[in-house]
Amino acid sequence: MMENTRPRIGVTCLQMLLALGITLTILSRFLSPAPHFDEFYHVLAAQSLVENGTLTVNEGGDGYTRAKAFTYAVAACYRWLGESWASARLPSLIAAAFLVAAIFGFLHRTVSTRAAWFGAGLFMLAPDVITHASMVRFYMPHSLFVWLA
Repeated sequence: MMENTRPRIGVTCLQMLLALGITLTILSRFLSPAPHFDEFYHVLAAQSLVENGTLTVNEGGDGYTRAKAFTYAVAACYRWLGESWASARLPSLIAAAFLVAAIFGFLHRTVSTRAAWFGAGLFMLAPDVITHASMVRFYMPHSLFVWLA
């Protein structure tokens, strides 16, 4: 009789880190210099946050408070890496990579190594994941937190 043994947690963690690195590398190739119009909400609010500490999008207007934590992450990337579309898209890209790694870890611990690589790879290359990972929008962090919950 064949026993169904789980891989050790250390092996899972190392392979999750590998999946994370592969995902960051591959998804970063899809970043486009052309912005989508929805991206400007977080970009302008993050620029305002860096410049004067408010989330205003236009002068005299109210602050853009939708997904405020995400805007703060974009502003932090601006402070650390400079203002560019690539740095603004980094929070979404990182969230997507962590989501792929989490899916990999789950499949690795519950099914098999082969299923983990196959499932995480398919998810990473899904058109919606590629699109949302390359946008300055809160969709990927939201997906990550919902999946983790």
